[in-house]
Amino acid sequence: MKPVLRLPDIKKYSIGLIGFVFIIKCLQTGYFIYLTQCSNPEIRLSTLAFSSGDTFSYTGAMENYIKTGTYFFNNGKEDVFAGRLPHYSLPYLFFRTFSDQPLAYNLVVIFQLILESIATYYLVVLFLHITGNTLLAYILLALCLVASNFTIFSIYISPESLSCSTLIFFVYHYYKFLQTSSYRNLLFAGLFLGWLVTLKAYFAILFLPIGIHFLFTQNRFNLNDLIIAAKRNLVIAAPLIIFLTPWTVRNYTIYGKIIPLQINATAGYNYTQADMAFRRFVQAWGGDIIFWEKTSAGCYFIPNSGIPCEFKMPAYVYTSQYDSTDIKLVRSKYIDLQTHYSEALEKEVTADFDRLTKSFQQEKPWQFYIAAPFRIAAKFLVHSGSYYLPIHSSNPCFHPIQLGIKLGQTVLYWISLLAGLPGIILLSIRTRNSVLAFIPLSLILLFPFIFHVGEARYFRTAEPLLYQGALYLVWSLFSFLKARQHQAKPE
Repeated sequence: MKPVLRLPDIKKYSIGLIGFVFIIKCLQTGYFIYLTQCSNPEIRLSTLAFSSGDTFSYTGAMENYIKTGTYFFNNGKEDVFAGRLPHYSLPYLFFRTFSDQPLAYNLVVIFQLILESIATYYLVVLFLHITGNTLLAYILLALCLVASNFTIFSIYISPESLSCSTLIFFVYHYYKFLQTSSYRNLLFAGLFLGWLVTLKAYFAILFLPIGIHFLFTQNRFNLNDLIIAAKRNLVIAAPLIIFLTPWTVRNYTIYGKIIPLQINATAGYNYTQADMAFRRFVQAWGGDIIFWEKTSAGCYFIPNSGIPCEFKMPAYVYTSQYDSTDIKLVRSKYIDLQTHYSEALEKEVTADFDRLTKSFQQEKPWQFYIAAPFRIAAKFLVHSGSYYLPIHSSNPCFHPIQLGIKLGQTVLYWISLLAGLPGIILLSIRTRNSVLAFIPLSLILLFPFIFHVGEARYFRTAEPLLYQGALYLVWSLFSFLKARQHQAKPE
C-alpha cells in the first residue's frame, strides 16, 4: 500500500498560515532593510521604511495636509493640489494621529507586510479552489515565500506593495462571484478594484473585460438581461465612484474643472516641454528614458555624476537629415537647460527634439510604428528579474554568496514569464474568467505599445498571479501525459 501524503487543511489553519507567511516575510524584509541601508542610506525614512522617487507626492502631500489642512505637494516650481490621489496615504494619516513621522512610516511598512501575508494566503486558497489540489496549493505557497519581488516593495513608501495585495484580493472575490453569483462577493471585488484604481489608475482598464463579460453571459439580450448586466456593473463600479467623488468635487473647487484622478499624465510633476520632447524622441526609436539606468538613453541625455553611463547611440537612430553631431548638439543644449533654465532655451530644445522625432517618423515609419514598441516591450519583459534587489558589487555589504539570491529570483521570474503567461491564459479559458489573462496581457499592451514606457516594475504587480499560471500549466501537462500513459496501457 502506497503511503498517503497528508497535508494540513489550508482553510482550517488560515490564521496559522498567515502568521507563518508574515514571519518569513519579516525575516526577508529585515535582510533587505540591512542591504538597502548599506547601499542607499540617504533614502532611509525610519527604522523600517525607505523613500522612493515618488514618496514626496504621496505621504509628503499628506504630511502637508496634517500640518496645513491642505493636501498638496510642491513640484519644485509650484504647489500641486490634484497630484497623486490621497488614498494610498490614508493609513499613514491614521498612524500620524497618534505617532510621529518615523513611527508612522514604520507602521506603514508593517501594514504593507500584513496585507502581503494575507494576500499570499488568499492567492493560495484561490488556487486550491480552482485545482482542488492541496499539494499544488502548498507548492504555490512555497514559491510565494521564496519570491521577493512582492516583498521588497513593502519597505518602500510607494503603492507597489499595496497594489499587489489589492489585486489579489480583487481577483479572489471576482472569481468567487463567478462561481456563486453572490452580490456580496461582487461588492468586495468592487471595493478592492476601486482601491486598486486609486493606487494605480491604469487598472481601470479591468472594468472593460468585466463589463463585456456581464453583458455577453446573459442567455438573451432582452430587457431583463440588460437590467441584470447593468446592476452587476453598477455594483462593481459603485465603490470607485464613492472613492473618487469627494476628491473630484474638491478638485473642482480648486481648479474649476473636473479632475477625477490627477491633474495630468505626469501627476503634476515639473516636466518641461523640453522634457516631454526628449521623451518623444527617445521613445520614437524604442529607447529607454530611465535616467538612473547606466545602459539607457536616459542617462546619456540626463547625466548623473554618480552613474557611469555606458549608453551608445544605435546606428538605426540616425536619418539622412541628422547624424550624431546633431544629436550631440541637442543633448548639450538640453543638459544646459537642466542647470540654467530659460524659456527661450526650452523652446529651442523642444523644437530641436521634435524636429529629430519628425524626421525619424517620416523616414523610418517601420522603425517608428513597429520596431520601436517591440524594443520597449523587450526592455519591459526581458531582464534579469532580480534588478530590484539591493545586491550588487557597489554595495558595501555585498558578498558573493548573495548572488545565489539573485539567481533564484531570476529563475522565478523567467518561470513566471515563460510558463506563467501561457498558463494563466489556459487557466482563464478553463475557468471562463477572462480577467485572469487580461491582467498581465493588458499591462504588456498598455506600457510598451500605448504609453511607450518600458520600466519593468509596472509588470511586477501581476507576477504573483503568473506563479499560479506556471503551476497550472505544469499540472495540466502532467495530467495530460498521465492520461495518455493510462490510455496506452494494454487491456
